[in-house]
Amino acid sequence: VLQRPVRPGHMLRRPRLEPPPQPADREPAKVDAVRKAVVVVVRAVVDNTVESRLAVPNRVEVVEAAGAARAPGSPRQDPSRAPRNPRRFRLPRSHPPRRLRARCTHSGGNWRPARLGRSREGPNSTARLGWMNRNEGHSLRARRLIILGSTGSIGTQTLEVVAHLRALADRGEDVPCYEVVGLAAGRSADLLGRQAARFGVREVAMASHDGLSSSSALSRCTVRSGRDAAERLVREVECDVVLAAMVGVAGLPATLAAVELGRDVALANKETLVAAGELVVPAARRSGSRLLPVDSEHSGVWQCLQGLECAGASPKGDAASSLVPPFDVSRRVRRVMLTASGGPFREWPSDRVRRATPAEALNHPTWKMGRKVTIDSASLTNKALEVIEAHWLFGLPADQIGVLVHPQSIVHSLVEFNDGSVIAQLGAPDMRCPINYALTWPRRPEGCCRRLDWSAFSRLDFAPPDLERFPALGLGFEVCRRGGTSGAVFNAANEVAVEAFLAADGAMPFGRIAETTCAVMEEHTYRPLSCMGDVLEADASARALSRRRLGS
Repeated sequence: VLQRPVRPGHMLRRPRLEPPPQPADREPAKVDAVRKAVVVVVRAVVDNTVESRLAVPNRVEVVEAAGAARAPGSPRQDPSRAPRNPRRFRLPRSHPPRRLRARCTHSGGNWRPARLGRSREGPNSTARLGWMNRNEGHSLRARRLIILGSTGSIGTQTLEVVAHLRALADRGEDVPCYEVVGLAAGRSADLLGRQAARFGVREVAMASHDGLSSSSALSRCTVRSGRDAAERLVREVECDVVLAAMVGVAGLPATLAAVELGRDVALANKETLVAAGELVVPAARRSGSRLLPVDSEHSGVWQCLQGLECAGASPKGDAASSLVPPFDVSRRVRRVMLTASGGPFREWPSDRVRRATPAEALNHPTWKMGRKVTIDSASLTNKALEVIEAHWLFGLPADQIGVLVHPQSIVHSLVEFNDGSVIAQLGAPDMRCPINYALTWPRRPEGCCRRLDWSAFSRLDFAPPDLERFPALGLGFEVCRRGGTSGAVFNAANEVAVEAFLAADGAMPFGRIAETTCAVMEEHTYRPLSCMGDVLEADASARALSRRRLGS
């Protein structure tokens, strides 16, 4: 070979070597059968996983390699029968992770999230199953969301935020998307049915049986009814995030179930941590559940603490999870200040506040909320509940939490750090802003809330609260110090008193709400919490004592 003349333009070729001799125990027929079986298996695997799941437009051909095992003496493959333009299978550079390929489609050289088939049933029900993460180069599926209390103020605004995020995704924005997989409500079957039809929801729960049979929209859904319907919804329907917005202690079992299952909880229900913080926070740390604050004040504190190393955060396997409650910042900050608008009675004298009627108490000057929350805001009981909630979310003792009356409701919270600097969070009084932040953290996509009009105000006023005029606020700090069943007793007594005040329609004075709550807390014997039964027992005892005092 070396003595042959080399023609110009041709490289010197090495002599072709014969394949090594095969062992004597391998017969040519067996080798050929094994080779054919391997090719069949590879073809089946590639066809199923690539064409069916990945939907790659170009068919992937599996060709026999030139150096495949060949029995001695068997003829070589005929070149004329080889496939044209054989290509080796290679995934594109920006392919999604293996566990997400079934959720994606491949077209035009790019990966795009697939659409949910069942969400075609409404003009606004189209939900993308994910969004393109351009930084990481792959597609992420939508997060599955259950809303507890969907017909209330927070629930309806949450659905507005979800629809807004879908609209941004349809415009090609790089935003997180949510698929609503479950809705729960206390009553209002008609509104629940309209929500389910609009967002393509098939799993719903109703605490009341009224109106279930007359709602045509709910006839196409799996409906759970009864007092434990919301808890069964959370346990039976797979989801990633549960937004807890049920008013009162009624939402506690469902929220605790979500925490025990390790699901992220967007927490708008104050009573969950007020009545059972000693159970919820340890359960969240064990399961890795993250408590995403939805209250405007706690959301403001959370935003001010971003970038701070916090202890005791829920483990989620990434560094960013250390910035999500529950965590302990008692050694990192000097104090946290929550703001209160002061309600409609901010400048009223004490005797007039005590004689106020339900119509006057419901006339809140800043926020639009449900009836119970509005009454709590007028008596500053709502702020007392928020003090207890901040105690559990951020690991702060009572003496590191303060309250300021801020009538403009522009500054929602302030954090004073150990070095003396103070960071405040400002925003328009619109609950869609903290809801949007909780659902999209750590990103900040375009929101649908109102914007601050800096030309509309020229001053920000702050003043300490008057505990003589609003005695319920002091009870929140007392609960933080006592612990145990004191939170459940405080919450139950207040709920019964507010319900009686609204039902009396002016016959019961406003000041009797705080008087009843204080009296019940003084008479109750407190003990530590060890299980959910302790919370329910303390709740029932406080309710019975409150009703006896109110004569109802």
